[in-house]
Amino acid sequence: MSAHTRRDRAAALAVVLAVLLLPARALAQATPQGCGYGTGGPKATTLCWIDMSGYVDATARSVGGQAMTVTLPGGYTISFTVTSRGNPAGTQRAVGPTVLPNNGTASYLGNFAYVGTPGKPALYTATGPGATTTTLTLSNIQVRDASGQAVGGYAFVGADAENTNNAESITWTSDKPIFRWRA
Repeated sequence: MSAHTRRDRAAALAVVLAVLLLPARALAQATPQGCGYGTGGPKATTLCWIDMSGYVDATARSVGGQAMTVTLPGGYTISFTVTSRGNPAGTQRAVGPTVLPNNGTASYLGNFAYVGTPGKPALYTATGPGATTTTLTLSNIQVRDASGQAVGGYAFVGADAENTNNAESITWTSDKPIFRWRA
């Protein structure tokens, strides 16, 4: 559904699920179940940040990618496949899950918005040798309710988990309409 591309420097992707389909009482649950809420920031009480702690770069680089299933508040689950691909002209830099903030005080997320988000909701690739382009793709996305029935009415929100410098870029693509919003 969406791809994330970063060039030239450190790269980060915070994968965020706006759990707009859940009733308000489910959003108020205190214990995150595979995703968690931070404080402050736009829509902080409705954006449940997916904990990507289970992301394994070697598996995501495989032909089939890495299948992931995450339990959400209210008994919902989301399943998807994440694939990681580098620039075909060079070797690929490693991508790994990380906490917020992930770049000290330079990170907006975790310092000024969505403070205290639990788990490791960001995927990060640092500078170093290898391809300067990394593409992360989420596909086969399915959200199911507690009884296993497919549901709609949800949205993914992607964000730069640290800061984007002049020599960097992010490209988002989707087979669904993309709403562009800046905090």
